[in-house]
Amino acid sequence: MNFMKANYLDLFFYIVFSLALCYDYFPTVFPSTPFQKSIFFFAILILFVIGLIKDQIKNSSEQNVFPAQLFFHIFSIAFIGALTFLGGESHSGISLTNPILWIVFTVSFIQIFLQRKKSKRRRFDTL
Repeated sequence: MNFMKANYLDLFFYIVFSLALCYDYFPTVFPSTPFQKSIFFFAILILFVIGLIKDQIKNSSEQNVFPAQLFFHIFSIAFIGALTFLGGESHSGISLTNPILWIVFTVSFIQIFLQRKKSKRRRFDTL
């Protein structure tokens, strides 16, 4: 049951994340409301809460965490690229030409690979 909960959380996370990026790149496409900034903030808050919940569930084995994290990074880069290709421009500075984005992704990739290496070593030591 926890596995299903995590899949729904992942799906919900990707939907909210994608909508937040779409709003950032194409804010005029969304209906204009006086609460646009608060809606965007609420979406970011939802993403944060989902991340906390996923950490609490810890239903995935460490083997499944690596592909999920790698997929998120590839999805993020591809989605940002697609939004840019469609003519969007980020209002928050998130773009493929932003060096800070690439620094964050590089540090994150290094952390993912170090965690995987540590996980493999831990599994090898328990055998």
